[in-house]
Amino acid sequence: MLIMRRTVLISLATARMCGVDYLFYGGYMKLIKIIIDILMLVFVILSIIRWDGDPTFHIVAGSGCTLFFAIHLWLNIKPFKAMTRKFIKLNKKMKLQYGIDLVLILVWSVVIISGFIALPSYLSEVETAFKIGRLHGIFARVGCGFIVIHVVQHFKQILSYFRRKQKNKRDVIEKAANGS
Repeated sequence: MLIMRRTVLISLATARMCGVDYLFYGGYMKLIKIIIDILMLVFVILSIIRWDGDPTFHIVAGSGCTLFFAIHLWLNIKPFKAMTRKFIKLNKKMKLQYGIDLVLILVWSVVIISGFIALPSYLSEVETAFKIGRLHGIFARVGCGFIVIHVVQHFKQILSYFRRKQKNKRDVIEKAANGS
């Protein structure tokens, strides 16, 4: 299973580097982005839950969140670069969206880095882990707040995507029923 996932990621990366977006035609790209966003949110919520002081679950959920964060950044790098180049020309709403995206990247980067730094010292119960762990927790909570803002910003886009897919399904069913 792991080999298959790695193979898929490598072939996607290769296709992407060659400028060929095989899976990304026909609206699949948006669906993949939404699924990655949902999985990332689920793993963030799971990593926040306390499990009787045993850090194993938190570590596994945090690692999953890190993986989905990296995939999310990889999938959204082209639009983010385009927004960066055209920042001066963007309207206020897009500038706000860009700013929140940038803060999200920075905050979750701090969360991920502090988690990896705190991990060895936390497992050996050294005092530094608790200081870094506190920083990790504060930034994670701030990051969750920005995720809520981010989802609210994109809520109309998400709804319109699913409405459009629903309309397309109805059109296909109607065409099949009419025999055309």
